[in-house]
Amino acid sequence: MIHPDLCEGAVDALCEDVGNAWGALSDSDEESSDENTNPYKGPVDRPVIVVNGNGVGIPIDEGESIGSSPDGNWQEVKDADGNRTGTRVDAGHPKTHDDPRAQGPHGHRDGVVNPDGTPWLPW
Repeated sequence: MIHPDLCEGAVDALCEDVGNAWGALSDSDEESSDENTNPYKGPVDRPVIVVNGNGVGIPIDEGESIGSSPDGNWQEVKDADGNRTGTRVDAGHPKTHDDPRAQGPHGHRDGVVNPDGTPWLPW
């Protein structure tokens, strides 16, 4: 897990989600040995935060899971039915986009864009 105070410099919407998930986790005093808290194994039973190798926190809500490319270049959150939620982190698309923000590591959040309308959110 990552504490929301460690979000300095990250996208505000993602930090807000991290803070909300952190609050839900830290308020919980119940633990169950049969609950799923690993979104790579299927829908989770409570909010969790997956932190990638670069320290970027990905909030996963109750009932969501996460999938990734075989090489780990992207990870995306899926809802309980396996549909994409729009939350994703990417290593970059150097061959498919001219924008330098798309070519390097970035994230995506449904409905969140840069001031110029582009979807490649900086980490």
